[in-house]
Amino acid sequence: MSDNRVIQVHLNNGTIETFYGKLSEVFAQQLKCHQFIQSHVSYVVNYDFVKKKEGDVILMKSGIRIPVSRKYREETKKRLSSFVMSKYG
Repeated sequence: MSDNRVIQVHLNNGTIETFYGKLSEVFAQQLKCHQFIQSHVSYVVNYDFVKKKEGDVILMKSGIRIPVSRKYREETKKRLSSFVMSKYG
């Protein structure tokens, strides 16, 4: 299989699970209804691990910076705002 179909899932315990597939399909079929958002063609993040959004970057609690592409900018902003409102009222 092609390297561009390798999906790595970084778990809270520090392990990384690797499998093959299309990130867009995994997100649409399994993650979109949960607390995840696709911020870039190559990234899906869990809201619970987001520290804050700074411009076109999501800063994770771990310190990792995740890009937000133009294509996903409005949806990311909308869903993060909705998540914060539902969690913190």
